[in-house]
Amino acid sequence: MLGSRQYIEEWRMYQQTLYETGVTVNTTWLDIRGNHDNFNVLSLDDKNDLFRKFSAQGNKYRRSYSYTLHHDTEVYDFIGIDACMNPGPKRPFNFLGVIQKDEYAHIQKLASEAKGNMTIWFGHYPTSTIVAPNPGVRELMRSRGPYLCGHLHTLGGMVPEMYTLQSTGNLELELADWKENRKYRICAVDHGIFSFIDHYLDDWPLLLVTNPKDALMAMPSIEPLHRILKSTHIRVLIFSPHGIEIAKVKIDDGSWSELKSIDPPLFVAKWEPLKYMEGLHKMTLYAKDKNGNEKTISHYFSLDGTRSKFPLGARLALMGHISVGQAIFGGTLLLTLLPLCVLRICLCFGKGDIIKAKSEHNVFRRLVFKLSLLASVEYVFWPVVIGALYMAIGPWFFGYIIDGHIGICFVWGIFLAGTFLPGGLTFFAGTA
Repeated sequence: MLGSRQYIEEWRMYQQTLYETGVTVNTTWLDIRGNHDNFNVLSLDDKNDLFRKFSAQGNKYRRSYSYTLHHDTEVYDFIGIDACMNPGPKRPFNFLGVIQKDEYAHIQKLASEAKGNMTIWFGHYPTSTIVAPNPGVRELMRSRGPYLCGHLHTLGGMVPEMYTLQSTGNLELELADWKENRKYRICAVDHGIFSFIDHYLDDWPLLLVTNPKDALMAMPSIEPLHRILKSTHIRVLIFSPHGIEIAKVKIDDGSWSELKSIDPPLFVAKWEPLKYMEGLHKMTLYAKDKNGNEKTISHYFSLDGTRSKFPLGARLALMGHISVGQAIFGGTLLLTLLPLCVLRICLCFGKGDIIKAKSEHNVFRRLVFKLSLLASVEYVFWPVVIGALYMAIGPWFFGYIIDGHIGICFVWGIFLAGTFLPGGLTFFAGTA
């Protein structure tokens, strides 16, 4: 069964893995909390906050933080957004991300201090599941850079590639989970242009095209895309622990060109971008490593801004907001109560005969007549009305939302340990 327990053994394994691999010595390891790291955590100083004890960054930063990377003349800022509830309740009340006013102001400050060529945002929750003060978390990222996140992952396999371009100009990129799908992400910035690929573990070779960029993933208001037109080479990062034996590329129905190794994992081939000025073009890449593993991928690019559309499921999941649940609940409540109450008033004023007389003309009026029968029976009308109103106003239950701490749950949120936590899934549960 699903529970709300954090296992200290798993956290020790995580910390030990970081230490034994030396990854924190050879590179910068940025980690951030998710809802599973916040189960049953009363406060940031709680003994159950194992992220603070065992993670790479938890003992340095209380919540959201930034890191600046200097590479030659380029500067890139990374901002990690911690949207975990505080306090962190048990399942299933831990689904939403919540950023309070003080934390929102802190993230605003981090963003204002970011002066690099691009800001790369990362966090657990997609923006569609984060409750934040106006103007919202998406506005913090406007025209700054991509947001890398998880939490929804693939929605149980229904949306295997959950990516979209937000109206604020930045990409929002969900990553499939590691536990079940064993997927990870490689990102690269090539002359100020961001590219990425999500890949399965031990699936070699891995190919990431950095120039020309995938047209669907372009961020026109953020990236210097004009540099693609001025470039002289196709650039591809190709990874394999066995070394690359063959790498080649072709565009549309053209002939194959060899991708030459310059500085592994970088491979390049000369090209003439002026030949591809209109519409989408298909780039096909092939690589074979010295262990015999082969990979062929397709990559679509454009130089005139032409792009396809992101899948509908991805757009709905990432461009919507949890507040949609509030609207659905409110609309359902209104549709439940308003017709019954109006008909009840009509019956009280002796308009029942008129309703019955007009009910024979069409389906809608017959429906009205049937609802009027429901409104006329007091033993049915009042329980329906009072029950619906109670769902919207009254407490659903009292219980131990965190071990040792009783909370009160309403459809619109939970009062716990002197704090109000906004409702999320409760609106959908109330609608059902």
